[in-house]
Amino acid sequence: MGSDRKNSVIDKEQRSWDHPNLFLVGDGVFPSTGTANPTLTITALTFQAADVVASDLLKRTVQVRANQAWQGTGVQVNGQSWQLALCTGGQWTANPDTGTISAAGNPRLIAKPGYTLPGQPEGALIGRIGTSGVPFLVGNQAQLPRGQQGELQLCINDDLDRRYGAGLSDNLGSLSVEVRFGTV
Repeated sequence: MGSDRKNSVIDKEQRSWDHPNLFLVGDGVFPSTGTANPTLTITALTFQAADVVASDLLKRTVQVRANQAWQGTGVQVNGQSWQLALCTGGQWTANPDTGTISAAGNPRLIAKPGYTLPGQPEGALIGRIGTSGVPFLVGNQAQLPRGQQGELQLCINDDLDRRYGAGLSDNLGSLSVEVRFGTV
């Protein structure tokens, strides 16, 4: 086990450098021999490798469009597991006059009452769990709230009801968002 493929067979997650779907777990991966019983260390490494395998199998990348209201991701949140949403690319507009922005939104324009998430940057990526969940800021990355169950839905922080103008109809662009197990 090591941090460089030149002098190790696997990385710190027990994943083979040469075969990304191969995990080697056990005391054979230790770079040196210990003086105490390695059972707890092997157990910890096994849990770590299992988390990586689960995250790889269950991660999902979705496109979130700026001109559509709440968009389902197909990711079911159980309220107990730590899940993470990360913006992996793209840009969009909440107002074409102010230019394109990232998932963090425009920090100079704070959403007014009536926006999806008032008090947060206009154009920021936001989420909710289920159709009646309380919206929360995702931005570039966020830990999904625990204790709620349902499908993760994502949206741009904008005037969905057209109280202040065109609403979503003048928005352009999209973001790629990866949802996976893990913590910030």
